[in-house]
Amino acid sequence: MKKQQGLMKNLRIALLGAVTLSSYAVAQVAPLESAKPLAHIAQDAIFIPGKSVTPVPMAEWDIVQKVVGEQTGSRVLIGEGAAGVARAPAGASKYEAKAYKFPTGAMRVLTFRKSDGPVIHQITFETELFMLQGSAEVTVLGKKVVLNAGDAVSLPSGELRNMKPKEDTIVLQAFVGSTAEKPVAKVVRGKDLPTTTIAQWQSDGKWTTVRTADEVRKAPKEAATYSVKRYPFDGNSIRHARLKKGGVTAPTGYEVDVLIYIAKGRMIRYEGDQVFEVVAGDVLREMKGETGYWELLEDSEFIATDAPFDPRKVRPSP
Repeated sequence: MKKQQGLMKNLRIALLGAVTLSSYAVAQVAPLESAKPLAHIAQDAIFIPGKSVTPVPMAEWDIVQKVVGEQTGSRVLIGEGAAGVARAPAGASKYEAKAYKFPTGAMRVLTFRKSDGPVIHQITFETELFMLQGSAEVTVLGKKVVLNAGDAVSLPSGELRNMKPKEDTIVLQAFVGSTAEKPVAKVVRGKDLPTTTIAQWQSDGKWTTVRTADEVRKAPKEAATYSVKRYPFDGNSIRHARLKKGGVTAPTGYEVDVLIYIAKGRMIRYEGDQVFEVVAGDVLREMKGETGYWELLEDSEFIATDAPFDPRKVRPSP
């Protein structure tokens, strides 16, 4: 155990620098930080506008290490920031990363442009991946699988990789916990999931929610209508919601924190006594114990996942 803790400490130091090695990437299932809230993040933080987050230029590339006395074999180097990217060789994967950090978890968006070369990303602490656009290969339970747009995976390992991308690739990472004691990795294909369509409206001070196709068709014109695909994981899940313009959703309370990435559109979010207008690229936190709802200004989409916090456990770290 002491040896493993020492390795984890060294990994954390490496990840904070400009360069690290892929041989340590297996540590994404053994997070490093203690289970106390992050001191530099306000505990009531619930909204991070995408325009307020500065994209960090990144580069990753393969090498084969043959130095005597050091670990040898193929590995991936990472360059962070302008100086780190400038050191990258020709043919390296270059991309931008935007990070959104909350007290109980975090999200990060990686954007790989086809014109900037291949997709190479070393898996570190991310516990969930959702492919917003493009495709790439990753390892799940020791097997390589290809993720396409709309697919998701929990507890990936190895490297996210596509050496010949046909389009830009955009990946949503989630750094969140699980309610399972020993969660098992899983890949879920979006095309295999059922879609649940919901309509909600208020009449005479009472809310009505319907879920069958016939009931949704008969809903009044002012109803809020949306559809949801649920990606079930071990101790958590991802939800992909598509919301139609018009209407207001019913107020909902939360038993755990939920992190939400706005993928498309424009809405107003009412959370407790706070109000935010959100657009694509923003990230929200639905806070445990609060109540909130949406006003649907445009056709919109979001990706959501729980961020359960158990003080008895360590927490994943972006």
